[in-house]
This record gives sequence, structure tokens and C-alpha cells, in this order.
Amino acid sequence: MAETERYLAAAYPKGAPLLRVYTGLFVKSMEFDDSNTVNISGYVWQRYTGRVPNGVTPGVAFPEAVNSYDLTEVYRDTADGMQAIGWHFDIQVPEKFDYRKYPLDRQDVWLRMWHADFDSGALLVPDLEGYPPWVDKEFLGVDRETVFDEWVPNYSFFSYNKIPYAASFGYGRFTEATGRPELYFNMGFKRGIYGAFIGNLISILFISLILFASLFPGSIDPERAEDTGFNTLGVVSFTVTILLVAVFQHTTIRDSVGGGALSHLDYLMFVIYVVICLVTLNAIVVRSTRPPRSMVWANNLASKLLYWPVLLGLMLTAAVLSFN
Repeated sequence: MAETERYLAAAYPKGAPLLRVYTGLFVKSMEFDDSNTVNISGYVWQRYTGRVPNGVTPGVAFPEAVNSYDLTEVYRDTADGMQAIGWHFDIQVPEKFDYRKYPLDRQDVWLRMWHADFDSGALLVPDLEGYPPWVDKEFLGVDRETVFDEWVPNYSFFSYNKIPYAASFGYGRFTEATGRPELYFNMGFKRGIYGAFIGNLISILFISLILFASLFPGSIDPERAEDTGFNTLGVVSFTVTILLVAVFQHTTIRDSVGGGALSHLDYLMFVIYVVICLVTLNAIVVRSTRPPRSMVWANNLASKLLYWPVLLGLMLTAAVLSFN
């Protein structure tokens, strides 16, 4: 509360008339509906000194939610000279997530809160007295039994943010304003390594191994090539099949991250596309009438020796591009 008071003292002129409404919430369930939408349900409450002032309608609105004003009052009580009112909420909130480091990403889920009475001049203040001594790593404000699928809870905290609006909302002529502090409840998560990370990397590893194995049937010697059934058309058909598998895998990845920036796995899939093209080109050159000396040497041994260094070098470059 000391940090809150220092911030509000700097944000508002001394002696400014403010209706302070102590507000808290408790999240019971949360589910990632898609790459940029979260379904959240729980309880939110407000505490008023004495009683609710005349002309003020109590309540909380989540302005970024689809059903922002759809709250159900579940209790109303008076204790220690304060009137407490609680509501249940079940909302769908669009969020802007950063998937550039997917599947090693960390995401912040936030709930932005307004007082339901738009012109009351009420200031929402976090009701920190309604929680144990606040430690962000203890993920306070969230039910410990909540299941987050592949996500690992990391921290939770209240914050303020000033949002400038390019509209007067009908209250006179528009003027440039910096906005007033708005209350946020933030939840931080990191993605579990056993979900998207392991699943996608296993697919990429198997594709890489199969492409490496496809280099061995190739031979400069026509008789040996005939014994193994190696021919240019067969290799092209094989690599096209692998390409279709890679494209399907890449589509799954894009569905997970949405239409935002390229993720780390996107770069890895681009590396697989390049390697598929190189393996196809290698097969075509091996069966050409005059293959280069590097391929004639030890029956195309150079391509087999260079495969993993080239693949891992490209993947290292992809990691630098995505994490830098």
C-alpha cells in the first residue's frame, strides 16, 4: 500500500477530490481459447467506507473484455465500518501476446478494470488488505487449484497504467490529456517445456534424420544406383512428400502463435525447407552427366559429411535471429 500511495500522490494534485474504491479479485479458472484470447472467471469485490455514496452505482467493468459489464452480484456485507460487495465474472479477454520466442516464451495476462459508474470519478485502489502479505512469486489472487494446461504460473501483481484516449466520450470538447491511472491485475506465465517444445522438436528431428538417410542410396555408379532403386524422380517425389509433412507441421505451429511475428519454431521450419531443397538439388546433381569432383569423391561422401554441420549451423543462425 505504501507504493500505491506514493504513486497516487505523484499522479494526482494534493487535495484532489477522489472517491477511493478498494477493489480486489480472485481468479478461479483461466483458459487460453486461442492464440490471442483468454477466458477468465472468478470473483471481484469492492469496499466502500461506511456505505456506497449517493448517486454512485457500485460495480467493476473490464473494458477490454467481450462481455465487460456482465457481472452477477453474489454477496453484500458490512464489517468494520466498510461495505463490501462481491460479484462473479466470466469474461473473454483479447490479449496481445508476444510469440517470438515460442515455444520458450513467457506471457503476461492482464485484467484492466474500470469503475462501472463511468462518470463517478471513482479511483480503483487495490484492496491489498484482502490478501496475505503480497509476494508476486506466490501467485496471489489466483486459486491454487486452477489448471493452466501447459502454462506454469510465474507471478501476479496489481499495477496502474495511464491510457491516453483520443476522444472526450461526450464530456465537452476534446483536449489532449494524459489520462488517469487505471487499475490492472497481471498474471505472468512461462510455457512448460514438455508441451509444444518437445512435441515440435521431435518432429523436426525425425524429418532431419530421414533427410540425412536419403543421402545414402545416391551413387555416382549407375549399377549401384540401380541396385538401391535410386533415381532423380524418386528422390524428388520423396522430398516433396517430406515437404508436405513439414508444411503441415508448420501450419500447426502458425495456428498456435496466430498471425503475429515469426517465432523461433518458424525459423527452424525455414531451415528444414532450405535443407529439403539442398537434398533435392544434391540428388539432381549426382545423377547429372558431369557431377562436380566433390560429389565424385568417395561416392558423394562430402554431402554426407557436410549435412549435420550445415543443418546445425543454420539452426544456430535461426536461434540468434529469434532470440536476439
